Amino acid sequence: MTTLSVLLAATTLATPTPSADFDVHIDETKYTVRHVYSGGYALAPKNYRILVVRYHVRNGASYPLQYNREAVSFSILNGKDRSTAGSAPLRMADHGRDELKPGESRQDETWLEVPYDAESPQLGVRAGSSEKTYPLTSAKADSGPWRDTPATLSVKSGEAVPFGPWDVSVARVSRPATSPTHLVVLDSGEHMVVVDVDFKSAISDKTFVTSQTLVGELLDVAGKPLGNRGFLFDAQTHDRLDRTLGSKGKLTAPLAFDVPDDFKAATLRLTEPASGRAITLAL
Repeated sequence: MTTLSVLLAATTLATPTPSADFDVHIDETKYTVRHVYSGGYALAPKNYRILVVRYHVRNGASYPLQYNREAVSFSILNGKDRSTAGSAPLRMADHGRDELKPGESRQDETWLEVPYDAESPQLGVRAGSSEKTYPLTSAKADSGPWRDTPATLSVKSGEAVPFGPWDVSVARVSRPATSPTHLVVLDSGEHMVVVDVDFKSAISDKTFVTSQTLVGELLDVAGKPLGNRGFLFDAQTHDRLDRTLGSKGKLTAPLAFDVPDDFKAATLRLTEPASGRAITLAL
């Protein structure tokens, strides 16, 4: 073998496999339905909850390693199913990669969607070609009102619950004699039902509340919905709602229904379209 061939062979054998030398340590796992982080928020769709994973990685090699989305990845193992929804490291949002020197470490976090009906889900952590799995029996339980409710939550008047990027509550239900907005004209044999909905922003960024933010429905005692849906309007302009809330901003917006006199409304249902989750209030 020539000297050049020996050198090439030695170089090939010495080529590192970077991500295989990352040591990953899980610091915390916890469940929630809404995870607020710098730059945004994550919202679990109905029938799912979010697992937030906080961890740190350490370069255990003797040479610098590139920490990126391919170096360390996460997944949820549920029987034979594997899910990676939402699994990009959150603090990698502004840059594609970081170089870690030998012995250097950094903290990060990510989130993944976990089905409510998952019996024994596990967290899969892959670094390079190797993968470790961790049972989630010790993950912190969700302490919020959605913890045991996958899709629809029954609430009381004034009870605020996480709903999209807001905490939402029904402040009041009234039946005014005349329409409070020019967008609804009452016909003979109809009456008004107006629901005051309180929004409080739960994130530090701006949020936008419009007439389409929530889908409002009235249901009769049999659970059959009224054909026409309610819409949010601006209490000041009496026009369709289109408002911007600043950090931790608050807003009360009326939701108007024109209801036939022969329809006996028993339940209010508000649905948040982005997640498909709904809250109901007995009238």
